[in-house]
Amino acid sequence: MFLATAKEMCDTMKVMYGNEKNLSRNFEIYKRLFNLKQGDKFVPEFYEKLKGLIDELELHQPVVTDVTTLRGYL
Repeated sequence: MFLATAKEMCDTMKVMYGNEKNLSRNFEIYKRLFNLKQGDKFVPEFYEKLKGLIDELELHQPVVTDVTTLRGYL
């Protein structure tokens, strides 16, 4: 892919990597989710932590299935 201007490159990056305002926060939440281990925690305690991270992620990255709405996020 060849891009002629810095603006084209920036616009392409927005489309590829999503909402730039929440990108680093989303990355941090995903990292915490993927590193989350139950270890010696009881299931309810582990579930509470897991659910909290998922809820936080949904605040920054709402689940949307409408294509027109999704394009608005980009």
